Amino acid sequence: MKLKLIFGGVLVVVSGAACGQNKIKEGTLKVNSSTYKVESMNKSMVVVNDVNAQPRYTKFKSADGVHYKDPNEIFNSFSKIFSASRLRELLPERFMTVVLYYDHTGKVTSVKYYLQKDTKISTTELDSLNRQLKLSVTFELPAKTIDDNLMPYTNNIFFQRLLQSSSVN
Repeated sequence: MKLKLIFGGVLVVVSGAACGQNKIKEGTLKVNSSTYKVESMNKSMVVVNDVNAQPRYTKFKSADGVHYKDPNEIFNSFSKIFSASRLRELLPERFMTVVLYYDHTGKVTSVKYYLQKDTKISTTELDSLNRQLKLSVTFELPAKTIDDNLMPYTNNIFFQRLLQSSSVN
């Protein structure tokens, strides 16, 4: 009986430690080969990968006519990372804000996330999402666009809508 209690106690401690390592916290976060900068902001956290790929200036040029090459790709990217059951777990958070920075070719170069401070999204999920968005999402730009300092594209991604989407299995 004592052996079962000790083993059960060890299992709880080990699984708790594993979950703690996967939680997004303020500071510098390393996941696989990526490094993220996490800052607190009111009731949310700002998470940035590829800080050097984001423009350092605040004056962006408005790019009229910029749109997704395939509007479904952003939602498909989420559905590849988050299962329907996982999205149900995230419903209390309602949404996350995703800011996509792109170059003059329409390729996503950097992503910034606004998450709740107590988010249930793990570091590995965020890293996988970051890779998927950069791989899959591209923008159609007007022919005259040659500058890289274009207005970033911001989306609020509502978990309920993703859950209702037919692309989520």
